[in-house]
Amino acid sequence: MSSAYRAQLHIRAEAALKGLIVHNSRRVARELALKVLFQVDVGKQPIAEVLEGAQDQIRTLSDSAVSQVAHDSQATLRKYTAERLKHLADKVSAQSVRQIKAVGTSMTTEIRSLAARASELAAAFCATPSESSADSAITDFTDAANSARAAIQRLKSRDSSCPEILEWLGDATLKSVENMEAVFAKNMPVLETTASFMLRMVHGTTEKRDEIDACLAALSTGWALDRQAAVDRNIMRLAAYELLFEPGIPAGASINEAVELAKKYSTAESGRFVNGVLGAIAGTGEAAGPDEPGEPDDDSDTQQPESGQRAGIE
Repeated sequence: MSSAYRAQLHIRAEAALKGLIVHNSRRVARELALKVLFQVDVGKQPIAEVLEGAQDQIRTLSDSAVSQVAHDSQATLRKYTAERLKHLADKVSAQSVRQIKAVGTSMTTEIRSLAARASELAAAFCATPSESSADSAITDFTDAANSARAAIQRLKSRDSSCPEILEWLGDATLKSVENMEAVFAKNMPVLETTASFMLRMVHGTTEKRDEIDACLAALSTGWALDRQAAVDRNIMRLAAYELLFEPGIPAGASINEAVELAKKYSTAESGRFVNGVLGAIAGTGEAAGPDEPGEPDDDSDTQQPESGQRAGIE
């Protein structure tokens, strides 16, 4: 295989990975946007308050990965310290034992502090996501990582009767800092895509709600919006916003994602109804009428439940 061909394969692989990240991030963003719209619509909660909760959920995408590295590092340091001290037993003084334990504890503290800094930066970023703020967050975390490295290096270099133990602890901790830095930087594009798309969908749907509702009402013949299940209503609002005001998003993608949300959070019948209404908006199908399977018509007194408890989106 030629080097040029290998390079081409690498470029294709990177492009495919980037596409997968965008696709999955937008799916998560739509789900979070739906939860925000649902809680504002049904729970009458302030949108800023609900958005803050959704942004916290996005932040955990970074927190969980960085925290896992930190947790593994702390476990490794504790295990190695205990094993070495047990092996040395009576060969070292009580003072040396205290020093080794103190150094291990200090290095663990540096790791915990760095993980906390990662969480702070991710939270601030998710509130105002952009490519430039992502770069800024990565730079700030690199600065924090460099400060941690300097502190760890000082701990590693202390005078000791067991310098090899301090050196091992220092090297292992420095490797963990490197891993945390890599994980944080790797996750920022995911956070940026998810947070920015979620905010765009929520704000856009909210700002255009009157126009969207008028369109949906005209197409949902025989079934007023306020009689529809709240989760279905907000799924259609979200997707209708994409179809009407986001020409850069393929109509098929918007409809498919909405149908999947309906199947996940509502019913299979809801999925078919949502597909019919959105297909009519996109010009790919007919408007859903009152005889849609499982749906009430004008003569029905049945009102779809306003709660989304079965969907677990409250």
